[in-house]
Amino acid sequence: MRAAIAGRFVGSSVKRVEDQRLLTGQGRFVADIEVPGMMHAAFLRSPHAHASIGRIDVTAARALPGVYVITGAMMKARTNPLLSLLAFDGLYTPYFWALATDRVRMVGDPVAMVLAPSRYLAEDAMALIEVDYEPLEAVATIDQALDSRKPKLWDKATGNTLFNSTQRYGDIDTVFSRADRVITRTFDCHRHSNQPMETRGCVAEVDPATKAMTFHSATQNSHALKWYLGMVTGRQTVGQSAKWLFANRDKAKRFAAGAKGFAAANSDAMKSADNSGMAFLVKKDWSVLGHMMRSFVGLVAKGADSVPEVEARDIGGAFGAKGVFSREEIAVCAAAKELGVSIKWIED
Repeated sequence: MRAAIAGRFVGSSVKRVEDQRLLTGQGRFVADIEVPGMMHAAFLRSPHAHASIGRIDVTAARALPGVYVITGAMMKARTNPLLSLLAFDGLYTPYFWALATDRVRMVGDPVAMVLAPSRYLAEDAMALIEVDYEPLEAVATIDQALDSRKPKLWDKATGNTLFNSTQRYGDIDTVFSRADRVITRTFDCHRHSNQPMETRGCVAEVDPATKAMTFHSATQNSHALKWYLGMVTGRQTVGQSAKWLFANRDKAKRFAAGAKGFAAANSDAMKSADNSGMAFLVKKDWSVLGHMMRSFVGLVAKGADSVPEVEARDIGGAFGAKGVFSREEIAVCAAAKELGVSIKWIED
């Protein structure tokens, strides 16, 4: 059936169906979404490429009417860290929080989030926050990253090269030894970044009666984002999760039965799975295991209560850049859950 359907389009001119709606201004992007009573978010970002964070004074910002400020320390206490779910042997992938806590590692690193009744007020309040930075030596080029004398951006990494892989195909030495000429050159290319017309953005829409959340996002990965938001923002201790599971034994039994059935149905794939990447990461930093356990057990315990519905409508370009999960989305979702109000953030 699928082959027959696909065959109808091969070699044919397929008429686009969205042009009329988009060209007449009837598209609905994240920035178009307005929710009554919603707050607006703005992020205070680091002006330094590498620095330690000292005192953060938010007194003046919080004095403005309707303003709420969340710092990295506050966000760390309310969420789980962002963990990589993709591991390769030899790849060190550090975990980090939605807002920087003790150190910034790039210009633009989010240090605090400001919430206000309007974006204008949020920006004004953001300008009143005072941060004491202690600048550290930055690593800004590939040559600097390869220099073992430079400071490590991540303490538990081997260096500033997080992954090094070489692939060889065929008898390379013989081919080169028989070549008429061997030319050695170093090639440099510009840094490239795909830039969609629509910036990143999200709206955490909270139902005032039920507190259920619909998370609107310019994402290419709505299903994965849904569960990742639940995993990271559903922070609770393992003890709290165990207590919930004991009090809801029927749900726990159903989950265990489902997990057992999944394992049985996919036993061959699970046996052949390469776990060397995760083993490497855990060996580098044992705390990763604890964070993962708390994140996943908490997600299982809270279940649907901690997972928002994710909705992605029109997206003004993505090209892969919107397939990952952003720290700002985590911060907005966590704040909306805590305050029980809708929050909008649009990248400028």
